[in-house]
Amino acid sequence: MQKDEQMMPVRIIGYDGAAYRTQMLDGQTDIHPVLTLVLYFGLDHEWKQPLHLKDVLVKDDIPVEIMDLVNDYKINVINVAWLSDETIKKFKSDFSEVALFFRNKRLNANYIPSNDKEIVHVDAFLKLLSVMTKNKDFERIIDYMNTQKQNTNNVEKRRFTMDSVTQNLILMGEDKGKNEGRNEGINGSIDIMKGLNLSNSIIEEKLMTTYHLDKQEAERYIRENEKATT
Repeated sequence: MQKDEQMMPVRIIGYDGAAYRTQMLDGQTDIHPVLTLVLYFGLDHEWKQPLHLKDVLVKDDIPVEIMDLVNDYKINVINVAWLSDETIKKFKSDFSEVALFFRNKRLNANYIPSNDKEIVHVDAFLKLLSVMTKNKDFERIIDYMNTQKQNTNNVEKRRFTMDSVTQNLILMGEDKGKNEGRNEGINGSIDIMKGLNLSNSIIEEKLMTTYHLDKQEAERYIRENEKATT
């Protein structure tokens, strides 16, 4: 999630309780521990909302002696974009690339992913990025890359990396410009590059190179695109 939610401790105790209840109803004699982690992808600040159930309960006019008898419940929040390099390197799965992506986005709004580490669980990885960045083009990248390989008769094993994902997102925008009308295609390219959080200066450069625009024309397309999306 990208928004810290005040009632998260209440939600988590419900999820965990349901998981324990399921084990009990299944007739298990050995109840296994349940661990729930809240993955927070916010870039502006770390999690600020309560981490304890008691911090969201109404305690007005309730004697301290009574509140002391109320069980508390602590949630575990991981501030993904604020993880250190040392911590990120400890992850052995594709999540290391996800964490690196959001950490670098926090440090540099113009960050362009370019890591050559192979992504194993491609579908789940891209769907997560799509949801967290609100950019549906991440979900379309697999079909696009498959089509590119078919068109070039490339029968080599597919290898997905953050570098190849980024480059193909930009190519998707360029192809969209070629297949659609010029104005629609340019706007499509801008949308995709905006989805990558590229700076206007980088977008200008890409537009000038791909569509042979001068600087003033590229700036005008970006301004018009921003007006249309606000």
